[in-house]
Amino acid sequence: MLTTRLARGVLPALTIGLALLAVAPWLEAPFSTPKRLVLTGAAALAALLLPMSRRRLAWPFLLPLLSTGLSAWRGDFAATEVVWAQLAFGVLVFAWASSGVEARWVTPAAAGCGAVVGLVAVLQAAGVDPFAAFGPEVSGRLRVYSTLGNPDFVASALTVALCLAAGEWSTARSLGGAPGKSVWWLAAMGLMLAALAVTRSFATLAAISAAAAAAGLHGLRRRAALPATVPSNLRRRHVGVTVAVVLGALGLLTALLAGRSPSEAMLGRLYLARVVVSAGLEAPVLGHGPGAVEALWPEWELSWWKARCGADASCVAADAWSRFAGLQDHVHNDWLELLVERGLAGLIASLLVLALALQRAWKSSAPRAPALFATVVAVAVRATVDFPLARPADLCLLAAVVGLVVSLEDE
Repeated sequence: MLTTRLARGVLPALTIGLALLAVAPWLEAPFSTPKRLVLTGAAALAALLLPMSRRRLAWPFLLPLLSTGLSAWRGDFAATEVVWAQLAFGVLVFAWASSGVEARWVTPAAAGCGAVVGLVAVLQAAGVDPFAAFGPEVSGRLRVYSTLGNPDFVASALTVALCLAAGEWSTARSLGGAPGKSVWWLAAMGLMLAALAVTRSFATLAAISAAAAAAGLHGLRRRAALPATVPSNLRRRHVGVTVAVVLGALGLLTALLAGRSPSEAMLGRLYLARVVVSAGLEAPVLGHGPGAVEALWPEWELSWWKARCGADASCVAADAWSRFAGLQDHVHNDWLELLVERGLAGLIASLLVLALALQRAWKSSAPRAPALFATVVAVAVRATVDFPLARPADLCLLAAVVGLVVSLEDE
């Protein structure tokens, strides 16, 4: 049926493609604004198509939308732009969790567009920037921003796209697909692998390592669950292990090429967490409002330093933590940021969505299940040291992954 194909295939695939590639040079924020518009537009279309999906509505996946609305209503520091983006994500994840998403549309879109993002990143790392005319004037690792505006944003989106591509490659092998198709998946994965290496993101190393372990664990579970009377297909039994090997190789390569100080990065994250925990948990149920961190950070940081040094400026200057002081719009920990901005209600709602997706993927014996399980794990781990749940492209990808997990029951 045409409407079903639109709801489950065309719209999710188009959303992923635009979320990864949309760039508008004429705008003040040429990388982020188009993706925010994609997220909002996709949510509106998904909501319109939802009544035609002919599936039972997945009510638990409505909780992030409700918690965002309540927090925006009760919070004193909700940022309009952030509220609309999070409401759009809530609509999108509920719609695609209810209708399901077709992998034959979405995973090629994610892999193909991810390969394009990877190619641009590699070119930028080599000193050839297609966006030099309007892109940011940056140096070092920041010059690798591709179509997403920042190397960490690139790494975050490509981690998800790579996991999906690895799952399709291993699925094609397990089901005896055409060799040419496997080569296509490998080529896309190679470009994304190279791009992830040049972004030199520690969050990627953590996410990929966790994804590799999750895929391998899922593969072992599937193998152990096979009845003794069922003939086993050797290739299919090792789908999870194959995915784990691919992702593990990426983790090793990222570690070898990182060239950065992991201790400094972790200390910076710790500083942000200490400031927020000491001053930001004053609205524990519904939070201060989506986007409140940017508005309240100066006050929180000043309170933290006053408690530490009083009015002694020399104390601040001599303190080792002072090198991390400065304005922040995110705390580089989505779970802590959710607690601050949307309270326990928002944190529990978001964790529940991921938990339900993990549970469905874990229980499934479908060929794609190990890769999808690994993808959700990767997002959850990255969210502990980064803020993928605050970026439009990542939110579009996550909503599609949730829809893919729901669709495992159709395979």
